[in-house]
Amino acid sequence: TMNSSVLLSQELFDETVLENQDLFDLDDNEEEALKETIEQFKKSGQTYLSHISLTHPNSILGKKERLERKQVLNALNIIIQKFVAEREEEDTRATNDYEEEDTR
Repeated sequence: TMNSSVLLSQELFDETVLENQDLFDLDDNEEEALKETIEQFKKSGQTYLSHISLTHPNSILGKKERLERKQVLNALNIIIQKFVAEREEEDTRATNDYEEEDTR
């Protein structure tokens, strides 16, 4: 069973949709594969799904949403890295200033 306290990743959701589509012979029915996958996760305690795209990963809309999601996450990662670097620089300056004061 799945741990419901762990946030479901888009990647795991997508893998499961594709596996269910293959397993249940739903090659021509993306909607049914999605429905089956969502039900499966909800039964296992994953009731919070609003943070992922609930579209088929191979559909036009699904590909578009995943590309947009990736772009947003990349932008956030850049912002976070810049923020961390600035904080580290400030901490280094503060430490150096403190050490200079201490040696006087």
